[in-house]
Amino acid sequence: MKQVILFAICMPLTALASEDEKLLSLEGGYQYVRDDETSGHGADVSANLLFGVNQHWWLGGGLHAGATISESFFIGSANLSAAYTFDVLKYVPYARIDLGGTFVSKTNSLRPTAALTFGLDKLSQRSRSFGFFATVRGGPSSHVTAIAGARLFWRWGFF
Repeated sequence: MKQVILFAICMPLTALASEDEKLLSLEGGYQYVRDDETSGHGADVSANLLFGVNQHWWLGGGLHAGATISESFFIGSANLSAAYTFDVLKYVPYARIDLGGTFVSKTNSLRPTAALTFGLDKLSQRSRSFGFFATVRGGPSSHVTAIAGARLFWRWGFF
């Protein structure tokens, strides 16, 4: 009988537990876009889902969307990501590399892109926290996007 009670108590905990940690981040910020045909600035939002490989490495992907104010066009991209956290203390500096494609509505073009992000997160709790980031995104054409902003993230599966 004691084993049944112990199993019933521990069952919800094992449902939340996982071999690898997962992280969902929501980022928002200011972007500046420049290429041969257009330039502009405006709002940027993105979401990334990353899976922990070990204490420092994360793999996953994300979606990014931006709209410019000055020239009124939309930018959207999808990417695969690899992130490295340099240290996991109260403050967590990290770097992320994204490879994917970007769609620009003004030129109606789809372009391959790569992005490099640096950020600093403050762990307020183990399961959720916040931070700041800066991203530079570009590709083989002269399309360049610079983004700076804040991010919130949620972690689970770290038991």
